Amino acid sequence: MATIRQFRADCPVGMGVQWSCAMEVSSRAFHVALAFAYVQDDPAVDAAFASELAEMLDGHCVYVEEHLEDTGAVRTNHYAADLVGLVVVGSLFPELPRARIWRDVFGGKLWEEILRQVRGDGTHFESSTGYQRLTAELFLGAVLAARAAGTPAPREVELAVAGLFRSIGHLLKPSGRIPQIGDLDSCRGLPLMPRGALDCGYLPALGAAALVDATLKLPEARCPVEVAWLLGAPGVERFDLLPAHGHRGSVLLRDANVAVLRRADGYLCLNRWTERGRRLRRARAQRQELGRAVFRRGGPGPGPRYVRVRARPARAGPPARDRGAQHRPGRRGGAEPLDPRTPVRPARHLAGPDPLDGPSERARDGERRAPGLPALAPGGRPSPPLAALGAGVAAFQDELFGDGAHVLEARWFIPHTDLLERAAAPEELHRLQAQAPAGFAPEGFDASRCVEVRVDGKPFALFAFAASLRFELSVEETDVSPGYAERMPARAVTLRCAGDVPARIWTAVLVLARE
Repeated sequence: MATIRQFRADCPVGMGVQWSCAMEVSSRAFHVALAFAYVQDDPAVDAAFASELAEMLDGHCVYVEEHLEDTGAVRTNHYAADLVGLVVVGSLFPELPRARIWRDVFGGKLWEEILRQVRGDGTHFESSTGYQRLTAELFLGAVLAARAAGTPAPREVELAVAGLFRSIGHLLKPSGRIPQIGDLDSCRGLPLMPRGALDCGYLPALGAAALVDATLKLPEARCPVEVAWLLGAPGVERFDLLPAHGHRGSVLLRDANVAVLRRADGYLCLNRWTERGRRLRRARAQRQELGRAVFRRGGPGPGPRYVRVRARPARAGPPARDRGAQHRPGRRGGAEPLDPRTPVRPARHLAGPDPLDGPSERARDGERRAPGLPALAPGGRPSPPLAALGAGVAAFQDELFGDGAHVLEARWFIPHTDLLERAAAPEELHRLQAQAPAGFAPEGFDASRCVEVRVDGKPFALFAFAASLRFELSVEETDVSPGYAERMPARAVTLRCAGDVPARIWTAVLVLARE
């Protein structure tokens, strides 16, 4: 009660940074409304305070209604969050003057927006795993509030929201975290418990209990605390009674261009970068992580891996434009981003055929894709990656098609700092030769130049490399960001080579024996 009164006194409607973004205003109203549900029966909550709270929520929702973040260019999670606050307050506080309009009129807009923003494979259209966690929680809050008001969302909307939770379950690492793909603001829709920026192990179970969907309950899943906070004892009982029909195997999320491979306790996530469209880039004007000649894969840890290609002319003259990462849209001289329709190259297990092969899609801008050739024609552009996951080993093949001389840099970002350049031991070299996929590194991996990753002072993984061109290897200091305003020291392993293309780079990662 003191917090509400202090906020109202210090931050009048429309005054201060707390009112600079309608999404923040809407989320604050959403969270205040939910928090009030936990204390409304307390004797200290009198009619005077209830009136103050209702006045605060009314002011917030009127402000949001007048400042909806519908830019006209593209509607993002901001616009959807604006609508969520209106629907939740309108559903839980029907006594407010415009409650019916917020619940019904803006509720209809929200249901339409959910169906637009959730893709067929259950992923969010902004291609950010962090934003997907945010929207899954936001949309679930709106669905539950509408149910409580007796005006439930259409069935297809609930199925779309379930899809968000299901695809998060597909992406989960054995640790319960999700891979960091796209923007990450560490934002939450239902911050009922403190959670790390990438901690999503609780979400499929929460969705299963809230939406009564057994396909969201993963094998051996435990009931998270969020279920008790949001749904009470009936929700916990409902979760316990649900059978676990959730999927735990390899999967290809085609619309997101993300493939997840699982083998025993091994996990590998590959992402062919998917843009959110030219209109979205212009609207948000955010720095994009990858240019046309850059693609990423998940490695043995939370950090992404990049492959950077710098085009150099074979003849004398000024160097060609650097087609590197960290491109800001609209910046003069920047590279064009990857086509969002470009599919992931088939990712395979080491043993047997893999079910994740996807059909090729047409190249954009009139460029032709040769039959059976995964690379776009001349210009030195990389094809999508080929990857494999085996027992204690992962392998990657990078191919660059085209003509002329080029400088290639393949980078691995390692979220650890204890790295050692060394030669491979005989038994490690034997494992590399025995477990590498057919056709990988036909002349063998370079046993003299490997990189060992140590965790807590003990060997953890070994990187080995091969290339069709002569290469140099280096380990450089860098950092990674596992969450908003977080930074931790890391290392970048860089393989550099120069020469004529076509060219190939092979990388193998061995998990080393440890206690």
